Amino acid sequence: MNATSTFERLRLVISQMSGVEPAEVLPVSRLRGFAIDSLGAYELVTTLEAEFGIELDLEHLANVVTVENLSELVDLRRRTGAVASGGPGHA
Repeated sequence: MNATSTFERLRLVISQMSGVEPAEVLPVSRLRGFAIDSLGAYELVTTLEAEFGIELDLEHLANVVTVENLSELVDLRRRTGAVASGGPGHA
């Protein structure tokens, strides 16, 4: 099992996407504070799918406000086996 926490991995993803230092990405940080707009949200979803091997839709981000909320969502998707099938048109 990877010793790096979901939050730490998200911290790096968000840092790379937004150009902020990883130390500035805190659990209580609001995603909107990193200028993640609708195009950024799509990029975030596809990046998270690749990084964590999960399946997400933009709708999954609708109630995500903070980085901690996002971490909880990713962990939930991983626990429930919502893994990406790797093919087009997966549900």
